[in-house]
Amino acid sequence: MEQKIWDLLLCCDRGERLNEEIQKLQNPVYLVAHSFGCLMVIYWAQNYSSENIRGAFLLAPADAESSQNLSFVKGFDPIPGTLFAFKSVVIASTNDHYASIERTAEFVYAWVSVLIYIGVKGHINANSSIGNWPYGQTQLEDFVGFINQK
Repeated sequence: MEQKIWDLLLCCDRGERLNEEIQKLQNPVYLVAHSFGCLMVIYWAQNYSSENIRGAFLLAPADAESSQNLSFVKGFDPIPGTLFAFKSVVIASTNDHYASIERTAEFVYAWVSVLIYIGVKGHINANSSIGNWPYGQTQLEDFVGFINQK
């Protein structure tokens, strides 16, 4: 999804952009997000809805409340404890510098998500040396398959 401004994370702007894109889609939609993108999905779920959304696959959600020293992050805190109207899974590392394992577990509990820890992988990004990450691709395929069984 193309953003208007990439180097300034404004939650409301990104949530509105996400909603614009979702409303254009007709087929079932699976949201896949990373870091602050996960919080954008939470913001969207709290403020909008769509029958097209089948699930959310959330990678390494960032803890905006403990990252307030990041000057390019605006409006992502407090992090809502929104209950999704769709299934969700959170993939997390045990040593993510943007969210502790305890904080990630709090998110998962509040969002009624499924949590999968993948071990020591940092923020699950290019610095994590995971390459094309076949494990993550398999987890996403399994998640979509599980949802489509119902």
